[in-house]
Amino acid sequence: MLVNSHGGSDLRRTMLEFQPGKTYRLHLLNISATGMVRFGIEQHEMYVIEVDGTAAEPKLVNNVQFSVGQRVSVLVTAKNITEANYAYYADIFTDIQAGVERAVLPFTSVVEYSKNAPLVNATDKTSTAGWDFFGDIDLVPIDKQPPPGVNKWVPLEARTAIFDDRREHLSFNNRTYEKPTVPTLTSVLTTGYQLHNSGLYPVCRDTITILPHKLALLQFKADNPGVWLLHCHMAFHVEQDMVATFIEDPYYIRNGTNLPKEYSDNCKQMGIPLAGNAMGHNGPNLPDEPKGPLPLTGL
Repeated sequence: MLVNSHGGSDLRRTMLEFQPGKTYRLHLLNISATGMVRFGIEQHEMYVIEVDGTAAEPKLVNNVQFSVGQRVSVLVTAKNITEANYAYYADIFTDIQAGVERAVLPFTSVVEYSKNAPLVNATDKTSTAGWDFFGDIDLVPIDKQPPPGVNKWVPLEARTAIFDDRREHLSFNNRTYEKPTVPTLTSVLTTGYQLHNSGLYPVCRDTITILPHKLALLQFKADNPGVWLLHCHMAFHVEQDMVATFIEDPYYIRNGTNLPKEYSDNCKQMGIPLAGNAMGHNGPNLPDEPKGPLPLTGL
């Protein structure tokens, strides 16, 4: 755990200095490879005002949780007295990881008002910070844009299972990610694709948390031409093939994109084809498409 690029047991390097009566904006980022972070300060409430770059109407909370890749901004108003310092917590916990021993990796440091003041609730397990989910789905964006409607539904079921290659894979719709022979952007420029637009979602986040056996309905407007990955932000889940590709506005890409010479040079150096679909063929047909691995049945 790093706080302003510092970590470890030296509290002087991770301490937050508060002056009485001032309001502070804390910008919290989870840039880990795995594990959710929960943040709270003893005897201090806070207002969530931004998530993943989207400004939101202030929401009063005792703590916030944010998964890998998520960002949250909170406003905390300092107390008007300096008679005590207060512990803050930035714990990493593994509750959402199947197959991993349940554990909390605690991190504690200090919000300091006075160098000589006692520390409040440094080891008290009945923390006033609380650890209930603050409900980011209820956040209301400052820039309110009503959804224009949905043109296409894309159901994606994320699963963990043992596949017929005797390995554990993570998949979307029981399909693991296969690295294409031809880079997807190259395929878009040399082969026809189609992706229908969908609507705007009311609270804009680029990373969401989906707990085990739960679902989420997302809407996004496909108005950003390009090739984009949909993937889990836990690094080892990507290694286990939980990846999908969205191609937005392929016609715009084909008519308005000129690849730089360096792109072609790199492909040639690596022996990567400069034309064709995912399997290196012309047109939409994929005669050599891998048929597996597939989930084992009866387990």
